[in-house]
Amino acid sequence: MPIVAYSITVTDPELVKNYTGLLQSVGKIKATGKGAKRSEKFWGDAIEKSLAKYYGGRVSQQAEKNVAAVPDLEITSPRVAEALARALGTTADDVLTPEVKAKRGGSPGSTIGQRAYSAFGEGFLDQLKLLAKQSEEEGLLKGDKDFGGKGKDTFDVNNPEEVLKAVRAKIGGRGFFDLIAKHDPDLHKAFYNKAKNLLISKANIVKGKVTSVDVINIYFPFKNFTSPPFTTELKGKGKSAGVQYNLGDAFEKDLYTQLADTAPPIIAKSTEEFGKILDSIGGKRKMTSKDFAGVGPLDYEIVFGVPSGGSIPRLNTRVKRGNVKRRELVRDTSQFISSAQLTTILRTRIQDKMPTVGEPNPTEGLKYRTGRFVNALQFMVDYRKALISYYAEPPVDEYFDKFHRRPYAVGQRLIRPTIRQTVQELFGRQFKIIKT
Repeated sequence: MPIVAYSITVTDPELVKNYTGLLQSVGKIKATGKGAKRSEKFWGDAIEKSLAKYYGGRVSQQAEKNVAAVPDLEITSPRVAEALARALGTTADDVLTPEVKAKRGGSPGSTIGQRAYSAFGEGFLDQLKLLAKQSEEEGLLKGDKDFGGKGKDTFDVNNPEEVLKAVRAKIGGRGFFDLIAKHDPDLHKAFYNKAKNLLISKANIVKGKVTSVDVINIYFPFKNFTSPPFTTELKGKGKSAGVQYNLGDAFEKDLYTQLADTAPPIIAKSTEEFGKILDSIGGKRKMTSKDFAGVGPLDYEIVFGVPSGGSIPRLNTRVKRGNVKRRELVRDTSQFISSAQLTTILRTRIQDKMPTVGEPNPTEGLKYRTGRFVNALQFMVDYRKALISYYAEPPVDEYFDKFHRRPYAVGQRLIRPTIRQTVQELFGRQFKIIKT
């Protein structure tokens, strides 16, 4: 299967507050209040806890103790784990340990993790020393900025930093990825476990205030754990020198751009709602990177496929819910969401209100049987006119028109109250509601 990614926008006040604190602590937005005086680490930990709660889980106790190569979160909700597994076409075990990356601004490439020279396996250490010696014997150090540039043409075999830099002079920075995969498979797998289920979060800022947080969830099958899109570089000095893995800057930039261009994010305010929306996009497992390149309108919110190597296919069509007649995409999701997003949310909430047992009786409330009625509903939002309109698509439209008005419960007791309650929660203001 290809790499799969989807985007959600979280408006949870706790996460927004924690992200505000983080950006204030690093000077990205103006600091106000006592919370702004807390450290960057404090707010980073708070963001992890907020996302853990949202994803139905907790922060890993080992990660809290800074144990090396341990992902940040543990998903403890079977519902969320099963929904994620179905959506990503994998097993629940593969989605239980997400790694959180909170963007603070600046370079987009997310750091996966770092391992010191002293923690490398013996076979890998032997290979590094061999390559460093070859680099010296081949005269490569004379032209290297870290050796020849400093008047040196040899390296100290007992200095981890010099060994690594001597190897880099021979194989380049990118070469460390394949070298580790070949000579230290345990370390390679440890880095994969950190990278396979990434949650990259980024704040939406309007007029100097954090209004919501976009979270991109990327899942990498093991066969797609390659360089690119992952990169390696040397970090640390002297005996603390080691190797750091990152998600490539260009890949991450394109990822954000492509998700924004292909579909609106999924909007969810709770773990339960999040799980239900994920249930609706389970068709992801049927996609391949080849299929994705020419795909038309789909029956679920968003599928994102990337072939091994990290190149991101451009689409001729937008990925959206099937049969949506019109879609508005507004970037400031704290105040505006698209018609497609609103339709997804309202369908879920209307379904929740429909009983599932008993004989059909529109005067008392429709029964949820096959989902055909709910999935035919469409909702259109016009912010300029403060108007929300709705209708049902064929073949449900005639049935819908017949039972919409009083004395039946479809319009006055099911559709309209759900719309009013939902838009008040989302926008905090009133909209005129009409049936079209």
